[in-house]
Amino acid sequence: MTNAIEYDYDVIPKIYQSDTSKTTVQVSPDQSMKQMEAGFGSGAFSSMMVTNPFYQMPATTSLYTSAYTVVAGNWPTGANQVVLVLDEDGNIPNLFEYTLGLKDHKEFDDLMRQYYQGVLGGKPQSGAQSGTTNDATYDYSTILGTTFRRINAFDKSRGTTPTRCGPTDPQTRTT
Repeated sequence: MTNAIEYDYDVIPKIYQSDTSKTTVQVSPDQSMKQMEAGFGSGAFSSMMVTNPFYQMPATTSLYTSAYTVVAGNWPTGANQVVLVLDEDGNIPNLFEYTLGLKDHKEFDDLMRQYYQGVLGGKPQSGAQSGTTNDATYDYSTILGTTFRRINAFDKSRGTTPTRCGPTDPQTRTT
């Protein structure tokens, strides 16, 4: 049984952390993982590499309201709001800590640079040894209200591009 049909136009907006006091951080698509994504190409492993944490919500709200429970905040009511989905244990992927600004994104950039060089913590690493675990805990109030800035992608049909190079409105907010 089909519940909904939706179309994807393969347009990925550039999303930045709102706080630009230290630096401008593009969190989607995340530039730190570009080299790794290129290394996987279109092979079998590429489908396992999920580096874009932002997806459009289905237009049919029952598809997610019946499958997920809101633990803090509310379901979004506008296109400029986002939802953070937790796993079955109430956790988020380590990458999202950098996306949400809970950890300094420069730290992630440095980790990726070390990974590409085959060195983490000053010692050569192999695949299974280079992973990290995370035991950090965050209060929901720390995450709720996090804001991002979006730059719309190039619109080939209209021949338009964003007029500014840095983060611009509209602002996106976690609910």
